[in-house]
Amino acid sequence: MRCALALVGVLLCLGCARQQAASPESHIDASVSSRIGLPLYPAAAPAEGGTVERKSGVGLVSAAYYRSPDSIAKVEAFYAARLPKGSLKMFINESDGGTASFSFASGTAHKEVILSADSGGTIIALSSTAKQARR
Repeated sequence: MRCALALVGVLLCLGCARQQAASPESHIDASVSSRIGLPLYPAAAPAEGGTVERKSGVGLVSAAYYRSPDSIAKVEAFYAARLPKGSLKMFINESDGGTASFSFASGTAHKEVILSADSGGTIIALSSTAKQARR
């Protein structure tokens, strides 16, 4: 489980790095987004990181990146109302930024929503790690 969380963290960092290097056009692969299986915040638009999908030792990791002009408090409230009770692991809301993290199991997958506030609103990272079947 820790390995999976570390891998998701690495992918999120890769997505943020891709965000800075990507072209102004954003692309969300609909098949990746559907495999993630998490609700999308209504005011969210694809971020330059787009979607990322990687196979690892723990399974298939799928991630999608979005941006909303809304405050992190408003986006956090949306996810808190729609994700399983107890999935909010951290929420820090400060005047100069903030972060929130939701994490839970769904069948054989591990789902995460990571929110990060910046001067333009809120960055939303959605990810799912589908565990590989054991042989």
